[in-house]
Amino acid sequence: MITYVDQAALLVAVEIEPEYGQIALKAGRLGAAEDGYWAPQWEGDEGAVSGSGCILVATRPDSDGVVDVAVFRGRPHFDGDWARVHTARVVVEEGGGLAVAMTVSDEETPVPVGAGAYGVEVWVRPPALPEAVTFVLID
Repeated sequence: MITYVDQAALLVAVEIEPEYGQIALKAGRLGAAEDGYWAPQWEGDEGAVSGSGCILVATRPDSDGVVDVAVFRGRPHFDGDWARVHTARVVVEEGGGLAVAMTVSDEETPVPVGAGAYGVEVWVRPPALPEAVTFVLID
């Protein structure tokens, strides 16, 4: 359960079908796949990896159903078995965008943010085979 606090604003809450046991937060031109966009490479059992164009988050297997995904501006209070698994920085360019998405398919949900640089914390629940992912944008 997430307890909302005054300093945190919910920007998006959506269910996403994982692909290959992962979901993504994409920055830049939505749907873009230019060179370097998929820079993140899994090297072990990290909870998430990031590159210049996206953050990939490990989730439960695809066959176990959708993953609850939320994006907040500011950190909400996390109750229960939430764990921070990654911290990254994304840059949203003017005319670009930010979206939570499936990793390969074209299904994307835009996140209403303006151009700028954002620190991003990645929180998951439970820590092993997450069924919920929360991205926290820290200005």
